[in-house]
Amino acid sequence: MQTKIQSAIYNISLLVVGALTATSSLLPTWIRILAAIVIILYIALFLTSVVVLVRQKMASKTRNL
Repeated sequence: MQTKIQSAIYNISLLVVGALTATSSLLPTWIRILAAIVIILYIALFLTSVVVLVRQKMASKTRNL
């Protein structure tokens, strides 16, 4: 349980730092574009892991019936 909370805090902080990097006007444009691409890939990875978890839960529920 503790490691899930720690990983969630880490993931949220990583997204916040990425968002601040992507929206900062002090940085060069290519760094901001790179940060935006990383954020998009990170969110896509998170969504696919959520979908996989939901499918596993559904499969275990149908197996138990």
